[in-house]
Amino acid sequence: MQDTPAIKVTYSATVTVESPYVVHMSANKTGNSTSGNMTVYRFENNIKMPSYLIALAVGNLEETSMGERTSVITEPEKMAEVVDVL
Repeated sequence: MQDTPAIKVTYSATVTVESPYVVHMSANKTGNSTSGNMTVYRFENNIKMPSYLIALAVGNLEETSMGERTSVITEPEKMAEVVDVL
């Protein structure tokens, strides 16, 4: 995929990780399912965007809503520090 603002795409993704890891993407989460110690996360983005804006984060992560359209994603032990700054 060429990395230029002129070329924009929609995308979907399925990401499988071991528990307790969590997955977040620059897309809407459309569901997840767990089987044993594995979790499958599904994402879909219907808004055309350049490839350099596609983001994927996997790890020991926690999400806190900061408003209707905004949230913070960080490690659980850092959440209080991050929220206090905002």
